[in-house]
Amino acid sequence: MINNCPSGHCLCRTLQEESTNIWRDLGDANTLNSPLHENSITHYLSLNLNRFNAQSVSVHTFKPAAETKNGSDFLWIIRSPDGARKIILAIQAKRIFPNGQYDSFSAHQVDKVIRYASVIGGFGLYLTYNFEVVNPAVNPLWRNWVFRLPLELCFLPRDAGLAMIHASDLIVGPKRILSRSTVVQHGFPAWLPFCTCQDTYSLGSDPLLAVSKTLAEMSHAGDQLDAQGYISDWSGLDADLLKTTDIQSDDEAYSPDFAVITTLSAPTSLGQKDE
Repeated sequence: MINNCPSGHCLCRTLQEESTNIWRDLGDANTLNSPLHENSITHYLSLNLNRFNAQSVSVHTFKPAAETKNGSDFLWIIRSPDGARKIILAIQAKRIFPNGQYDSFSAHQVDKVIRYASVIGGFGLYLTYNFEVVNPAVNPLWRNWVFRLPLELCFLPRDAGLAMIHASDLIVGPKRILSRSTVVQHGFPAWLPFCTCQDTYSLGSDPLLAVSKTLAEMSHAGDQLDAQGYISDWSGLDADLLKTTDIQSDDEAYSPDFAVITTLSAPTSLGQKDE
C-alpha cells in the first residue's frame, strides 16, 4: 500500500488529502486554542469534493431544518461515468473533541439517518473528523485498523482524519453509541471504498459497483446487504423539480425524489479525465 493515491485529483486522492488536512487542522485548533467548528469542516469538505470531482460527485449540504428531519448533514451522490447510475450516501458528520469524545453526537439521529437512507435507497453513514492529542506513534488505536481492513499499514493522518462508519454499526443493543472504539472496530478510512488505482479489492469492469460492494462489505452486517441494490437509475425526473429545495413536511423529507432533486446538476463532460 502506497502513501497516497497517484491518480491526481481522483476521488480517492481528494479524500486522502482531506483526511490529512482535517487531522492537522483539528490538532492545530486544539494546540492554538482556536475554534474549528464541525460545520466549518463539513462546508470545506463539501466544497472540495464538488470542486475537484465534479464529473463524478455531487454533494448537497442540508439546511438546519432539513437536517433535523432526516438526520443527515449532507447527501453525497457518486455517479457512473455515463451519469445514468448513482450511489447515494446520507451522511451525518461528527468531529472528535480534545477529550477524545464525539461530544455533539445525538443518539436519536442514528435512527433518522438509517430511515432516511432506507427510503432513498442509499447508505446511511457517519463521517467522523478525527485527531489524537497524544503522539499517534505511541497510540495503537488507529493502527489497529490493519487487523480488520485490507490495509498493509495504517498511515496517519491519511487514514484516520476522515473516517466512515455505517450508522447501523452504532446500534449496540438498545443504545446508540459513537466513540473512538466503535469507529476503530467497525469504521474504515473514507478513501478506501473509492480507491480504483490499487488492488485493494476486485474492481471487475464496473467501478461504481465495486464502490457499492466495498461499502456494503465494510458494514458489520455487510453479508446481509445486496450491494447492487444500492445502485439506482434516477433518470427521467422532471427538471423543474430541481428548483424545489425547501422541506414542508416529514413525508417530503423522506421522499426518494427529494434526494435526487437536491443534488447538483450533472455536468455534460462526464467522460473527461481529471488532470
